[in-house]
Amino acid sequence: MFAYVLRRASGRLIGAEFSLAYILSAGVKHICLVGHNDCGMTKVEENKQRMINALIEQGWYPDRAAEFINTQAGMHQMKDELDGLEWEYKRLRRLFRNVVIAPLFVDLSNTQLYIPNWYFEHRDKHSFERDPNEVADEDILQMTYMQLMAVSTILK
Repeated sequence: MFAYVLRRASGRLIGAEFSLAYILSAGVKHICLVGHNDCGMTKVEENKQRMINALIEQGWYPDRAAEFINTQAGMHQMKDELDGLEWEYKRLRRLFRNVVIAPLFVDLSNTQLYIPNWYFEHRDKHSFERDPNEVADEDILQMTYMQLMAVSTILK
């Protein structure tokens, strides 16, 4: 049949929710979220200056390069790959409640695919219900979109 692949730094779909909405409109009902060990996003802090320098070499202004890397790092870096996978799994479960999400983890040393232990502890869908007093994820997504539109308008 077919499959859609969304590959993102850190395995997080932050910023790709529109793409996910598109594939859901095509009838997709199951998502496989795959993380792995030895992820480069656990090494962002030690590589920030090299990343900034790479953008400067591409013609970016130094202050804009630093701002971009620092902003993006906050969305993608992680301390632990399994914790990062769990965080994104929970976030996606809250945003897309009627999709089956399978969190998988690849151990690159032996190329084995695992289901994380935390999944079995939390697979009851009610464990991901949001507190009605907190800001909804959909609202946060919309605020982010509006902020991006404001910035793009200023830069034009």
